[in-house]
Amino acid sequence: MKNKTVSYSLRLPVQTLDWLILSAKESRRSNNSEVIFKLNSVLDKEFSEQDVALFKQSSPTKLNTEVFQFRLDEKLKESLRMHGTVHRNSLNQEIVMRLFFAQRWESSPTKHHGIQESKVNDFEDAALTIMFKKLSPKHKKAVMNLIRDLSD
Repeated sequence: MKNKTVSYSLRLPVQTLDWLILSAKESRRSNNSEVIFKLNSVLDKEFSEQDVALFKQSSPTKLNTEVFQFRLDEKLKESLRMHGTVHRNSLNQEIVMRLFFAQRWESSPTKHHGIQESKVNDFEDAALTIMFKKLSPKHKKAVMNLIRDLSD
């Protein structure tokens, strides 16, 4: 008997969504299949309290987010919910955290045990870059003036 699938609205950082879409195109999978593939690839990974704390400190679900609607197997959803309970994450945070790590490990395949502070900073830098690119020329100039004033 086939497992029941459920629809889920995931709020995730724009750069993570962009990575998923690009990855789906490269692997010739649908966006839905790609997110399921990525989640399954990191489902058995254990995260230390420090890893979870560093992820939460970066607050990726609060920065420039989009909603991504996808379907997932009820068993996978319950497994993610269980892991989220252990990490004191909501289901959304747990999914985003696992995708966050999957993205980092994909770009640095030799590191499969947690993230370093520099990886969190890379994530924050990428989020700021994306936000800056979306600003109007007038607002970009204002931000650059503010940065110059702060660095003096």
